[in-house]
Amino acid sequence: MAESTKIHTKADGELIIGGAANSASNTWDTSGNLNIGAPTYTVSYEAGDLSVQVPGPAVSNFLDRGKITSPPSIRLADDGPITFSFTAYLRHITDGSATTLFDLLNNTGAVAAGFVSTTSTSNVSDDAEVFTVDLRWNIENQGDSGDTHFVILSNCFLTYSVSEGDPNSISISGTSYSVQPYALG
Repeated sequence: MAESTKIHTKADGELIIGGAANSASNTWDTSGNLNIGAPTYTVSYEAGDLSVQVPGPAVSNFLDRGKITSPPSIRLADDGPITFSFTAYLRHITDGSATTLFDLLNNTGAVAAGFVSTTSTSNVSDDAEVFTVDLRWNIENQGDSGDTHFVILSNCFLTYSVSEGDPNSISISGTSYSVQPYALG
């Protein structure tokens, strides 16, 4: 199949944050389907400005008395984690019975009771020291539901800043402790 000639825009995207499933240590299976029991949150009222940086492994360059050799003496070194950011509009701070974005970022409210870290070794005890989630970026051609793609960033640690304005916004940054995103479509 040839590469599509259709250009996707931010209107085609959707961000979904998920916790670990009851039957697996991640939110989505290898086909991109939601694992049974995995809680999710669809980010609504967001700017459509997701940015993902995939550094890949570092490259070590071994110099000969300070000079690059020909050919260069290079080797792959340490893996670098994926980083990303996006902006959402502040709508609701916390809720004991419904998931809010703010609760997801702080692991409070309904999230603390219903989401399990994707880095837990046990979904029953939720034993991870660091609360991580999976981020799924769905991209669907609005005119053709068969033209759907998605990218999954797994084991993401999220940080944020809140800004007052018109509208109030939350700038979310994350680090995915994966070497590369999982992409299907």
